[in-house]
Parts: sequence; structure tokens; C-alpha cells
Amino acid sequence: MGFRTLADSGAIRAQRAIQGIAELTLAQRLYGRGRASDALALLYQVAPVDPDRMVTTHLMRARCHRLLNDLGPAMREMEAAIALAPDNAETLAYMGRVLHENGDLTAAVRFYERAIAHAPGNARWLIALATLVGDRSRPHLFDSARMRSLCAKALDADSTYASAWELHGQILAADGDHAAAKAAFERALALDSTYTAAMHDLAWLLLHHIRPLDEPRAERLLRTALRLDSSDTRILLLLAQVLTRGPDRDPVLADRLYRMANAADPLQELRALAGRAEAAYQAHDDRYALELYQELWSKDSSDIAVGVRMAILLQRLKGAPAAEAMLHRCLALDSMHHGVNLNLGILYLEPGTALGRKNAITHLDRALSTDPRDHFVLEHLGIALTEDGQFDRARSILDRLLRMDPDNYIGNGYLGVIMQRTGHPDIAIRSYERALISSPGDPVIAGSLAELYLAQDPQRRREAHAVLLNALQQAPDDPGLHMNMCAVTMTEGDFPRAADHYRRAIALKPALRSVSVERKLAKHGQW
Repeated sequence: MGFRTLADSGAIRAQRAIQGIAELTLAQRLYGRGRASDALALLYQVAPVDPDRMVTTHLMRARCHRLLNDLGPAMREMEAAIALAPDNAETLAYMGRVLHENGDLTAAVRFYERAIAHAPGNARWLIALATLVGDRSRPHLFDSARMRSLCAKALDADSTYASAWELHGQILAADGDHAAAKAAFERALALDSTYTAAMHDLAWLLLHHIRPLDEPRAERLLRTALRLDSSDTRILLLLAQVLTRGPDRDPVLADRLYRMANAADPLQELRALAGRAEAAYQAHDDRYALELYQELWSKDSSDIAVGVRMAILLQRLKGAPAAEAMLHRCLALDSMHHGVNLNLGILYLEPGTALGRKNAITHLDRALSTDPRDHFVLEHLGIALTEDGQFDRARSILDRLLRMDPDNYIGNGYLGVIMQRTGHPDIAIRSYERALISSPGDPVIAGSLAELYLAQDPQRRREAHAVLLNALQQAPDDPGLHMNMCAVTMTEGDFPRAADHYRRAIALKPALRSVSVERKLAKHGQW
């Protein structure tokens, strides 16, 4: 039966319905193009003629408000949609998303659960719920077993869903199965080549857990991710770290990325500032690095690692007293801090005084108690004890070091010193020889070994000559080596060459001048 006139109520309703469908379709297109405000202006003019289109209209309004980061109106529209269709799975799931972003995570979980009850095979909602219950920062929600189960169900439901592979990779990485995690992240990227989260996580894996490390590929992934999303602070910070420490360092760009991360998320201020300081430090821009570390320290003076780095820079720029003062400020925060005690030990060892050695031993002993396998601590404690004449304990420390690192040249060198001073020349020679394998040009070890060769047997002067010659090629201006070579060449009867080395030695260090050497040279017409 046809309409009698255009003014007929049925015709008007049909016309309004057609107009409403057209306006809703246009609003959806505007939303798809990112023009959320224009879509909202249209959606608030739409007068839906049936409940289904009313639900769709509320849902579209909520999506537009959410795109504009206006979650209050989005919640209002979602509540209206759910009041009209309390069992609509799509609406329930979107309410879960809005609640998640609004911070009401417990309610978000409930709505996702209701949506999944209506559509158990929806991989998107399964992963959204898995992400919520897998958040360790929310202990009241965290459920690792449930997260894993939901992720597995999502992969079973849709093996082409990239987010499911991404979460699967995170689970595998947490389990320590890094090879499988890498394959999962790569699968996610094969399904979605613009997936920046997978790029970040794969880059992290390549930088920290896959051997050999693949820093070039990690950098390429992060640069691609940054082009796609320059606001993701995780990408900004990880790429900045690569550019700070990696083989292709670019401290200027790293500094810029740290600034961008801070601008994108003010909560990242301290981390970004620490990264900029580290980038300057790695670039050997000590003054700028110190300025940044001081700014960081002014904002958070509880970070002892920052204080230690400042002490290192202060020693380079202003000398030992400034470094010592900084380290003592750190010591007041934690008297057993490993890095503080190690650096104080090294600082006190350098002057070579008896009091300095005692203080160095005290702090190095503390550092050793907090990490008994730290080679650097064992080396310096061995040096301090040897120079302090505590040979038995020094040998015990050096033996421990050499059990862990048999080729350690400091361990072998100082063990040689102890053996030489305590009357065990054969052991000293073996220790020095082993030390020179690791450090062929060390002038002190070479000189000591040459002395022992000559003292043990004058016929070993050729070996002494070879050791000193090699050391002089590495350190041609070392006065001690020239003095040792003078002694060797005199035993060889080459007095002109001995005189040359003697003159070079006293020119470099006048305190080495020797009346007995000059008499021997004069006796052979060389002085």
C-alpha cells in the first residue's frame, strides 16, 4: 500500500531514517579520517529512529570523544549505549576500553569478561583482557596464569592477530626463552609491519638477550618505529641509549631524543636527564656531562650512582679533593655502597702515601664484601696490600683473582713483585713472563723481568735485551726502561749504546743519575 502524500507520517519517518543512516555513515567516514570534532557536530544532530541506530550513535560519539582524549563525555555516551543494549558485546568491550583508559581497571575487566562471554572467540578482546590481568603494577588484578591462558585462546581463535603474537613474545621473553620470543615478535611484525610495540620489544631483545648482540638491526627497528610514532617514550629512550653506547654513537641525536622523551612524558624527566648526562659522558664532553649530572642530583640526591659518576667527572675537572668530597656525600647515604667504596679506594691509593694505602684498603675491603668476584676490586686491593707490605694477604687476594682470570696482567705482575721481594726469583720470573703476554709493553714489568734475568744468569742478557727492546717500542720515553737497557748493553760490552740509553734516561728523569754508571762508562771512554 503506497503513501498517500509526502506529509504522511510513515513517509516522514522513512525520510528521517534515510537521512539518519546517511548522516551516521558520513560521521563514521569523518571519524575514520581523524576528523572527530566534525563527526561529533554531525552525530549530535542525528535523530535515530530505532534503538539499534541509537546505540550505534552513542557508540560513535564515545569513540570521537575518546579520540579527542575527552573521557568524561565518552563515559557518558557509553553508559547511555549500555542502558539501551546491555548485552551488546561490541558495546560492552568498548566500555571496557574506555574504563581502562579512564583508570578504572577493575570495572574494565568486568566489562571485557561480559563481552567475551557473548563472543568467546574474539581475539582482540581476549588480548585486551590478558593485558589488563598481566599488569604487574596492579597486584590486585595481576594473574599470570590467566594472562597466559587468554593469550593462548586468542592465538587459537585467530593466529593472524599481531597483538596476540606480541603478547606471546613478551611471555616467552619473561620465561627466558629468548629465541622463541624473537620468533614471536618477528611473526607479529610479519603480520603488521607498522607494529611499533613489536619493533621496540624485538630491538630490546636484540640488545640485551640475543647473542651475538645485533645493535645495527636494533637501531634500524627503533628508527623505523620512531618514524611511525615519535611520541612513544619507550622508543625514544631505547634509541637514545643505543646512540649513547652503541658502535654508531651519536651523542647529539641521543641528547635530542632524551629531550623529546621528556617533552612527551614529563614523568620521564629524571630518566631523560640521566640519559642526556650519560650521552655527554660517553662523548667525553666532561663539562656538559657534569652540568647535567649536577642538575639531576639537584632533583634527586638519593641516586648514589649519579653521585659516583659526578665524582669521576669532578676528579678529571677539579682534582681529587672535589671527588673525595662528593664520594663522602654518597658514603653518608650508604656506607657499604660498592661503587662508592671502590672509587674511594682507588682515589686514596693514587698518592702512594702510607695513610692513603690504609684508607684505600679499608674501602676496598668494604667493596670486596659486597662483591667478592669483582676483578677490579681484587686488582686494586692486591696492589694496595702489596705496596703496604702485607705480602701474605696480598698473595691470597691475587691468587683468588688469578683463579678467576689466569691471564690477568695485574694479578701476575704484582704476584711477581711479591715473589721478587720475598726471595723467590724463579716464581717471580714466571709471573712476570705471564704478565707480559697480556701486557707486552708494560715498562715496570719488563724492567723487573730484565733485572731478574741478569741477576739469575748473565747469559740470559739476550732475553733481557729482547724484553726491554719490545717494551721501548711501546714506551720509548720511559726513563726506567732506558736505565735497564743501559745495564743490559753494558753486560753485552756495547758501551756506546749503553751511554746513549743512560743519557736518554737522565734527560727524562735527572734523579736517575748514577755515579757508578758514569764511572763505568768513563772507563770505556763513553763519559
